Amino acid sequence: MTGNIKTFRSTAYSHQAGLCFYCNMPMWTNNPQEISSKYGVTQKQAELLQCTAEHLQARKDGGGNSKSNIVAACKICNQRRHKRKKPPVPESYRVLVQKRIKQKKWHQQWVFEKGLYAS
Repeated sequence: MTGNIKTFRSTAYSHQAGLCFYCNMPMWTNNPQEISSKYGVTQKQAELLQCTAEHLQARKDGGGNSKSNIVAACKICNQRRHKRKKPPVPESYRVLVQKRIKQKKWHQQWVFEKGLYAS
């Protein structure tokens, strides 16, 4: 089923309980205040955890806007994956992100200090 990317992002966000597909951090969809007031972070910090639509198979590689190809990912994870010369496949990238999260090296320190990630 091909359709509206915003609808698929919203569906993925709900299905993932508002957590990033890669790092499992809470995200916001409509207002960064959702995160900043709950966790006591600045608006600028909260903006990094904006929910984005992540194509599991990139559009340039034939992936489209479909429910099965869209997951919800925070802005940081989405941008970092696609800044690589050859973005890793989603599952490999997820393993890498989770490894770095456990080492408290993926996100800035405030993420861990403010309780967004409980080890």
